[in-house]
Amino acid sequence: MRRTRLPDSINCSISKNLTQVSNRLLRNPGITHKAKGVLYLLLSNKEGWTPCITSLCEMSKEGESAIRSALRELEEHGYLLRLKYRDRNKRWAGSFWAYTDTPWKFYLQEDHVTTLERMGFQLDPDPFLNIGDPPKKGMK
Repeated sequence: MRRTRLPDSINCSISKNLTQVSNRLLRNPGITHKAKGVLYLLLSNKEGWTPCITSLCEMSKEGESAIRSALRELEEHGYLLRLKYRDRNKRWAGSFWAYTDTPWKFYLQEDHVTTLERMGFQLDPDPFLNIGDPPKKGMK
């Protein structure tokens, strides 16, 4: 009689509300589970959602300092940019977060940048000068 091998694990979840995640990031030993979890929370939200540390804390058991350190880690590894924009008089006007599941590859939609420019704002500093390449050693 031939024996059938049972699986080591079975995913028993049934969900229509699904987020796909990158295996490259999931299996990256250089990034903590905490930072991966925060990025997956960010990626699970709809375009236009306003991320903030308070809402991330509400979605997890982690406290504010843990969320902040995870966000810094994501920035260091090229998964998160926190961008500021200024008005024509160079006064700070606002900020937004850009995040990606592929390090150093940010595909900001042209309409985001165009809308900022049309409203008289500019990104500060221009983050697109070095996007696509990780920082050189010793630089952040």
